[in-house]
Amino acid sequence: MDPVDDLYELIRMGQEIEFGQTSAARRSQVSSQAASIFEDSVMRELDGIVGRVADDGPSLPAGKGPRVYQMGGDRNTVAPDFFLPKSDGQPLPVAIEAKVWFNAPKSIGNRISESLRSAVRFRRDFKGPILLGLVVAIVPSGNDFEPTPPLRLDGIFDRLSELVRRHSADAGFDRILVGIGNGYGGWFIVNESGPSQTGSFSSGIAQIVAQPVEPIIADLSSRPILAVDEYKPTPATDSSKSSTNSRRTFLLVADEWWSMHGGISTVNRELAIALAGLDQNVYVLLPNASAAESDHASAKGVTLVVPDELTGVSGKQLLLTRPRLPAGAPDPDFIVGHGRILGPYAQAQRALFFTAAQLVHFVHMDAEMLERAKEIEGGASRMRTADDRRSLEISLSQRSDLVAGVGPLLKQSIEHAMRGALTESPPVIEFTPGLRDWGGVVNAEHAPDVKQVLLVARADDILSKGIDIALSATASAFEEIRRNAVGDDPILVLRGVPNGMQDEVKGYLESVLVPNGKVYLRPFTSNEEDVRRDLWQSRLVLMPSRHEGFGLAALEAISAGVPVLITEESGLAKTIANLDVDGDRRRPREILTVSGDSSDVAEIWSEEISRILKDPQTAYGRASSLRTTLAGSLSWSSAARNLLAALGVAP
Repeated sequence: MDPVDDLYELIRMGQEIEFGQTSAARRSQVSSQAASIFEDSVMRELDGIVGRVADDGPSLPAGKGPRVYQMGGDRNTVAPDFFLPKSDGQPLPVAIEAKVWFNAPKSIGNRISESLRSAVRFRRDFKGPILLGLVVAIVPSGNDFEPTPPLRLDGIFDRLSELVRRHSADAGFDRILVGIGNGYGGWFIVNESGPSQTGSFSSGIAQIVAQPVEPIIADLSSRPILAVDEYKPTPATDSSKSSTNSRRTFLLVADEWWSMHGGISTVNRELAIALAGLDQNVYVLLPNASAAESDHASAKGVTLVVPDELTGVSGKQLLLTRPRLPAGAPDPDFIVGHGRILGPYAQAQRALFFTAAQLVHFVHMDAEMLERAKEIEGGASRMRTADDRRSLEISLSQRSDLVAGVGPLLKQSIEHAMRGALTESPPVIEFTPGLRDWGGVVNAEHAPDVKQVLLVARADDILSKGIDIALSATASAFEEIRRNAVGDDPILVLRGVPNGMQDEVKGYLESVLVPNGKVYLRPFTSNEEDVRRDLWQSRLVLMPSRHEGFGLAALEAISAGVPVLITEESGLAKTIANLDVDGDRRRPREILTVSGDSSDVAEIWSEEISRILKDPQTAYGRASSLRTTLAGSLSWSSAARNLLAALGVAP
């Protein structure tokens, strides 16, 4: 029976045998079985073809004959599903991807994009002439795999033709074999002009691996072909471009210049400015930029670049197009991406336009820690979201030349996550943000008269940001202060309410606070003056997050000389503990636990809040001392220098 018809029968079985699972779970189970069956079918055909090559060809010495390696199976690996190294009877190595696509008319766009990314990645990592094939089984399906009418094939073949590699671009596949399930079409070889039907699955596989007369990549024919155990990205330190005392070109990929969406934008902007300050040539790729943003960046030595406008294309999609670099500008030596949101666009810039560039990937969060911190006791698990995001972060890191964990917590986290990979992992460095230059610090002798406590956090993320801890702790501390000082009403300012969510946040506060609790909501802002006023008006800044990859908001408060209380579950806590000795305390007084019984945690935070509000002079003296200690080690310039050193560049 044809392999595609085998898959269709498996789906019919999946409809009949539910085992009490949800339709999504049944779909996942059947999809996994289908992929395994199809890969086995491809493997059998490849084994047969390799045997025929060996039997029909000349006598080969032991170990010199054709072989088939099955390399896929781990979603974090960068290897294709099958690999046939070159041999005496096979002048070019062959790499093959085998995929099962369900309900292709609805998902063909996503599948095409995924396959194109895979093709670009494989060609880059093999670094030599390679024959790249794709074998796809398209299985008609509807909701819960109900049978559907015959597929309309013209649209599918048109899209698949986009994947056929053209000789002018080092992307796509050289040959594609497509099978349509349940007798709707049979097997087709797809080329640039369209499909042509092949006799059978076996003959189609034979055409996929057939050797051409001329090398597929003529301009790369002089480059060495890697053996199977050499299939791995080149570490950053091996680059032939690495040199000392040279000005290099950086392209940082971002979605904004100002920090409207949080800490990632801050790290990107400050890194760009610091690199420019070290005489590096720095561009920041954005979907769009205002004149004010461009002027601000230019004054700091950074050039903002945007792609050409495209009708119907906007937002982050524009980051997949080529940036408009100034005339005569050199191509980037290094491309920098951030996290799972922006990292894929940095990968695309390297793969599509600047293939010689080295890729640096910044890790800004630990998905498992963060999603666990968002879980409600007795509520639904966030395991699937955490696993998907963790897998994407690992994959982005594994395909980079250098990985930078923001702070010690994330450096350790991503190093641990990449352990056990089939290919060599890139080096990982710790990138520690610097103190912010506010143009001055709060005068320790003149603390604010108003007992204001500031919490800077996305107010729609109650649990992971520890907003519930802050509300309980401040309510208790404020009540204790009121009992001992008539008319002395402390206030809590919550800065970070997303637009449109103020009513929802207000409703939550009313459900957990006593009626006379003074809590002021303020919107999220990227305006530096707003943030500066908040800090200068506050006696204390809180960061009670249940997980915080680093903690830039608290570091900015420390930069201003304002007292802070921060979670132990953060990279900043580890940084402070490593750099500061606070008398004979086991750890610096600013670091508090967020683990354990919620009432006990709230009590611990309440006691410290009360202590600081009632004795601001001591608190500000300690804040000044902590700032002085950290300033000796944490600066954006030193962070940028450390990055350059890891890349083999000396400013």
